[in-house]
Amino acid sequence: ISFGAGVHYSYFNVNQFRINQKVIGGMHNGAAFVKLGFEKFWTPTFATDIAVKAGFAQSAFSTDTLKKLGYTYQARISSYFEPNIGICLASDVNASFRLTLGYAFYGFGFRPMNLGINSDLGYSSSELNKISSYLIVGFGYSRYFNGKKSTDTGWEEE
Repeated sequence: ISFGAGVHYSYFNVNQFRINQKVIGGMHNGAAFVKLGFEKFWTPTFATDIAVKAGFAQSAFSTDTLKKLGYTYQARISSYFEPNIGICLASDVNASFRLTLGYAFYGFGFRPMNLGINSDLGYSSSELNKISSYLIVGFGYSRYFNGKKSTDTGWEEE
């Protein structure tokens, strides 16, 4: 079993093909999370990982339409939940790099007003009531606090 904590940042640009108005800007997301998972080393340098991250996120919408309305940005604070899987490559007895695949869920639903738009953009209320979510493909770094020193080879089987 593994336990960790971290932060992540993502940015989403406004997709001009999904809305019927010209809007320039996007959504910044920053999250702090704790991670609980299971990591299995198959060889001394290769492991797989399955985990769940949970925490809080702050999303900030910043668009030209919000600025015209007198707002620098519009912020949302919400819960954050992300199941994920990963492939880990150890670079040392205390460190590894990983490729992760996850699916994040934010505890709020998108509204066109987040962008500074006063219409439903043709979306039904059921479509607008869904929580925000997206696919994550990312890279990570892990530092292990296992009592081994980097000068130890640490690669021999125990």
